Amino acid sequence: MEFDVLGRLRVTDGDRLLDLPGGKARALLAVLLCHPNEAVSRDRLLDALWPAGPPRTAADNLRVHVSHLRRALAEPNRIVARQPGYALQVAPAELTTHRFTTLLADGRAALATDPARASHLLTSALSLWRGPAYADLDLPLLRAEAARLTELRLAALEDRIEADLALARHTQLAAELPALLAEHPLRERFHAQLMLALYHQGRQAEALATYRDLRRDLAEELGIDPSPPLRELHQRILTGDLAAPAPRHLPADLADFTGRAAELTGLLTSTAPPVCAIDGMAGIGKTSLAVHTAHRLAPHYPGAHLYLDLHGHTAGHQPAEPAAALGALLRALGIPGDRVPADLAGRAARWRHELAGQRALILLDNAASAAQVRPLLPGNPDCLVLITSRRRLVDLEAAHVLSLDVLPPADAIALFTAVAGAHRADAEPAAVAEVLRHCGHLPLAIRIAAARLRSRPAWTVEYLAQRLHAGELRELGGSVSAALTLSVQHLAPAGQRLFRLLGLHPGVTFDRYLAAAATDLSVAEAEELLEDLVDAHLLQQPRIGRYRCHDLVRDHTVRLAGQTPDQAAHTRVLDHYLHTAAAAMDVLLPHESRYRPALPAPTTPPTLTSYDQAMTWLDTERETLLAIAHAHPDRALPLSAVLWHYLHLRGHQDDALDLHTRALDQAESADEQCRSLNYLALAAIRLNRFETGLGWLHRSLALAGENSPHRGHTLHHLGLACFQLGDIPRARLYLGECLALTRESGQHYYRGHVLHRLGLACAAAGDHEEADACLEEALALARDHGYRDLEPEVRNGLGETARDRADPVRAAGHFRQALRIATETGDRDQQARAHNGLGHANRELGRPAEAARHWRLALAIYSALAVSEADLVRHHLTLLPDTAGQPPPVIHQTAPDQPI
Repeated sequence: MEFDVLGRLRVTDGDRLLDLPGGKARALLAVLLCHPNEAVSRDRLLDALWPAGPPRTAADNLRVHVSHLRRALAEPNRIVARQPGYALQVAPAELTTHRFTTLLADGRAALATDPARASHLLTSALSLWRGPAYADLDLPLLRAEAARLTELRLAALEDRIEADLALARHTQLAAELPALLAEHPLRERFHAQLMLALYHQGRQAEALATYRDLRRDLAEELGIDPSPPLRELHQRILTGDLAAPAPRHLPADLADFTGRAAELTGLLTSTAPPVCAIDGMAGIGKTSLAVHTAHRLAPHYPGAHLYLDLHGHTAGHQPAEPAAALGALLRALGIPGDRVPADLAGRAARWRHELAGQRALILLDNAASAAQVRPLLPGNPDCLVLITSRRRLVDLEAAHVLSLDVLPPADAIALFTAVAGAHRADAEPAAVAEVLRHCGHLPLAIRIAAARLRSRPAWTVEYLAQRLHAGELRELGGSVSAALTLSVQHLAPAGQRLFRLLGLHPGVTFDRYLAAAATDLSVAEAEELLEDLVDAHLLQQPRIGRYRCHDLVRDHTVRLAGQTPDQAAHTRVLDHYLHTAAAAMDVLLPHESRYRPALPAPTTPPTLTSYDQAMTWLDTERETLLAIAHAHPDRALPLSAVLWHYLHLRGHQDDALDLHTRALDQAESADEQCRSLNYLALAAIRLNRFETGLGWLHRSLALAGENSPHRGHTLHHLGLACFQLGDIPRARLYLGECLALTRESGQHYYRGHVLHRLGLACAAAGDHEEADACLEEALALARDHGYRDLEPEVRNGLGETARDRADPVRAAGHFRQALRIATETGDRDQQARAHNGLGHANRELGRPAEAARHWRLALAIYSALAVSEADLVRHHLTLLPDTAGQPPPVIHQTAPDQPI
């Protein structure tokens, strides 16, 4: 039985919700739950039930209410008469409040050494809350207890956010915390956490604004200042001396990890080489052991903690190429995408360089072969590398190989008991042995079977064994399939359907919106089904809002989906991803929407309204979107058209080359070929492969007809390539021809971008009069047509040309305007460009401290965007003199737009 007050008061017996009486009988149960197993005096109960004063019949009424409660609970001995009143007899495990406080304590204990486990435990604790404590009861005697529980809930939320900060989940936290601050505007820890999340995203100005808002509110409402720790954090953000924490990417540890004592001891005390390869059959517990070992050893490795799934045996995925895996690992270390070398040898060398001198811990999960893993080894004996694979990697040089067998009987019994509960397992030892035999002593199968028993109080272990022994389960050929099928059969029909449709998902992790699209249900209905699958151990929840299948479960869903094809559901899944990707791009770059393909809208798309939400969705779903292009070639063309600017902005040029190549293979018309060739060229140019990029552009130019819109795009990109190569005359020629086409076609938005680039080319050639004319015309277009994303780009161009003509005051005015508008529109690239320009202007005006401040802001944004401009800004900072103690000079402003 479970007594739950974290929301409306409810009592459940197994999976059955008890029908409790209302009124004072319900209030009586709540009061007794405030003091479990303690006698609450009759006088106190009477005062609680009749706050205005008990009637003459109150004592008799109290006995009636006790009788009603006993009948509702169906266990007369639950409420016993004990002097001086009554007591509710309940085990700690039957109280949701006890489960909550236990998870809270365990999460806090893990916070300092294992933030991933802390986040998982605290998330589990918070998930127990369904609403305010005692939500349906308002009694004076309950208010203090409700307030205490509410404060614990907020503290758990703060600790969970602290763990997520340690895990560098800054984007998610920056989206979550503003709503919490709106609800708790004076809670300083939420403010500090938002400041840190914003700062580590490169949003220093917004972090400082958060502090200013709190300081104002505290002064106006309470007449006090922020606390000293918050003031210190503000000062450190102001000076930019907060270092980003070392990455902590290990998955959460299993709270009930059981067995493998000999293997674990060997791993923890080994003096073998610092590379250990753990192998065994699917479902044997390789990843669980590796993750548990990593968490136990983590305190000895203060450097980076990295995790990467190599997809050696993942349905629908090819094993990760070593070059792609190294790219992911380097990005996990914070290396910008444009600074990741293009070839395997270069990436391996950079990987070894970054880990030299570090004591890092790397977990490479699900490896396909030694050849896949070998380039990923850091070559630093102070680093620990744990590898899991279904293959025995005996040919991996200098690696300690640990092969796992099925669990021995004692460990298998311990695991089953830990999941199912000792009171069930200890009562039927022979039946437990039979269940374990049917499960093949395989940990995954044992967990699923034991969880099914735990969720079915009416079942005996013998009945579970009989179900596993049933003929239809043997036909599936294997204990894992038997356990999975058994678990699926006991889902509601809607849950069974969702489980089958998950086999259509082309990626690894997914969210509730995908489930809603696949099933054609509402998001709330889909989420409820997902949670049922999590409870049945058919799904994992690696973090809030994200789900994934274990490899074996994934294989099973793929088989089920193949047995009962559902083309309509498959189409909904693919349409969901394409449409949501396009919607995200519409938020990031709204004026480019006319160039994106029209896509059917799903019935339940996620709501993406802000820059951060859109970018977070694209970052999270990037691998799935690319997997769709691999598995469904006919979707490569629209995906290429939707994602090209995102991949370009984020520095994922390898992915861009792969996607656009697939799109080109599918392109039939000249327009489709031109589009793909232009996207390929942009990716190549970003990687400094100018010869390749120019070849694609000339091929596109030959294909484009005189009236093709892609002729103008191709000329624009040819001009961009020549500008970057320093061939200014040819750049002007191409851009000038492109400009003429945009004037003929009336493409005002596109013309503004071409004028901006042509203005910069003219300035580079020393033709400042023509440069000003181009940029001023572009600015007029932006203002006249409301192109808010174009205006900061042009303003920055005007600032750069003014700076080239030694007019730093006028330049600063334009940069300020660009920064203001780019901040309003959320254009991070132009914000960084404006900060960079203000750094140059302030240095030339004799304000080195201000120059350093703006360059640090530019560097933070460029680093977050993973673009090569970060290196240039970093170089500018190294050339600045020491500015400590130097007040900025007074500047007499002459720029027309805005003071410095």
